[in-house]
Amino acid sequence: MPESEATLQYVANMLSELEHYLLSPEIFWPLSQRNSATPQDRLTLGNLLLSLDQLDALRQTWDAQKESQFLEIEMQWEQSQAKWKSAIERKAEHEISSRMNLWRAYLEDLEEGQGAMFDYGRELRNRVMIERLFTLGVAREPWEAELQRLDRLLQSLVIPSEYIWPQSTQYHYPQVPYWFLYSRPRS
Repeated sequence: MPESEATLQYVANMLSELEHYLLSPEIFWPLSQRNSATPQDRLTLGNLLLSLDQLDALRQTWDAQKESQFLEIEMQWEQSQAKWKSAIERKAEHEISSRMNLWRAYLEDLEEGQGAMFDYGRELRNRVMIERLFTLGVAREPWEAELQRLDRLLQSLVIPSEYIWPQSTQYHYPQVPYWFLYSRPRS
């Protein structure tokens, strides 16, 4: 199955289970219909947002049928946001906390020389998700001091570079506020 079709199906699966997910205490919801056995097959708001970004980046190559599927998915997500605004904000707050813990642990391992720099591009997903989750109406202030501390730590471990994720996604992640996607680990 081509990447865009798999991602469309993945997002459709996430949206079909969104209500149950929002009403549950789970942050990482195992989908009942999965494309593969990867950790990304769990429903989180961060995974949903990044998958929607990825789909939007791929749409210029689609036929009318795929475009129609994507527009339906976008409409369903917008309706869910309107209907479940408070639940989405609460779930996003919990996910930010979890993603901050994962990001902090990765950076501290890097600082101590125990982390793998080759994982940098993959591990950045947590930092990108944190930034994207703030777009769901979550107040940034409670996390700002710790996020700034972690960003300073990251800046001491990386140097500026070209955009490191697939070029098709670059317009979704401009250098401000996604400066970390325009950096690479020091050698």
